[in-house]
Amino acid sequence: MILSFVCRKCGTKIEADADAGPRVQCGACQALNTVPPPFIAPDVVIGGFRLIRRMGRGGMGDVYFAQQLSLKREAAVKILHRALTRDPVFLARFTREVRLTARLEHPNIVPAFEAGMDCGFHYLAMAFVDGETLEQRIRRRGPMPEVEALRRALDIARALDYAWTEHRLIHRDIKPANVITDRRGVTRLMDFGISLSLGGDRGKVTRSGLVVGTPNYMSPEAIARPNEADFRSDIYSLGATLYHAVTGQLPFAGENFAETLRRRHSAEPLPHPHDANPALSEPLVALLAEMMEPDPARRPSSWGELIADIERALAGRMPEPGVRTDARNVSAPTTSRLRTSALATHLLSRRRRLILTILLALAFALLVLDIWLLLRMSRGRRAQRTPHDLVAPD
Repeated sequence: MILSFVCRKCGTKIEADADAGPRVQCGACQALNTVPPPFIAPDVVIGGFRLIRRMGRGGMGDVYFAQQLSLKREAAVKILHRALTRDPVFLARFTREVRLTARLEHPNIVPAFEAGMDCGFHYLAMAFVDGETLEQRIRRRGPMPEVEALRRALDIARALDYAWTEHRLIHRDIKPANVITDRRGVTRLMDFGISLSLGGDRGKVTRSGLVVGTPNYMSPEAIARPNEADFRSDIYSLGATLYHAVTGQLPFAGENFAETLRRRHSAEPLPHPHDANPALSEPLVALLAEMMEPDPARRPSSWGELIADIERALAGRMPEPGVRTDARNVSAPTTSRLRTSALATHLLSRRRRLILTILLALAFALLVLDIWLLLRMSRGRRAQRTPHDLVAPD
């Protein structure tokens, strides 16, 4: 195996056989360099990108901060796990879809540079964004303020609207780890590496039944019927991401991958957002309910409709019911164990607040009554006392 790496002294690219020995001499500066092991490590060059440090690890592979040698620009390079690279169908689809997503040009999408194979490793190179992912933000500070979370969701919805409207692409792995906000406050969606194009030759390199994504955020149809998922599956995943952002809790969490899938395959309803964060507004709870409807026919029927509902929630207004696809032929929604529709969400939230108001009023009335009784008793005692200190002794 031929390994590519750069000279630690002068930065010249060096190619050496993995069996050549532990050290090789740089042809430019004559410095001795240690040959990296035949696996991914800092200073190894993959596809013209010099890996500098590992930034994270995900379900598809490890992500490295890197530099593209030809253009001297920073990049984020994802190295696919070996288990995925053994599947030729997955690799063919992965390469094809990355080439499609490389054409995406939107201010809220992190662009992909290229994908390929080098030194036996398959990689995806993306633009490097100096910022913080939503996952890191939640871990660092807990639940996010409602308005801030809705604004980030709005940016991502606009990016997904562009990908779907202009290129018929669905992302399929929307989650907090793939949403990043840079130092200027711009929120972007990362990693279209497992996206799916629903235009043209969709079925040529798609294996039936392949579950792709992160179960906690995946829609029911993406788990049960992956080839039937469309943009409404991304709406569900964005809803699950927003749920996590404002509650600080995963929508569905098992002890492991299999347990999470089992819970998702069951008819287990969504835990109510108020259980984790009672301060959430009624419009936001209603928005989460419609985005995370188990039946895609009851979710917003377009990205434009969802964007309008997010904007209404930001303005403190309830989402409009709208006309859902095939709405007459679906069963009653079961999104929440406490509410069965957006209307029920609204009514029950009002009832909770009314009950709380009544209880507080009763507590205040009892406090006033206690104070009045104490004052009355005190006055009675003073009136009954005999002023014997004013009577002269015999």
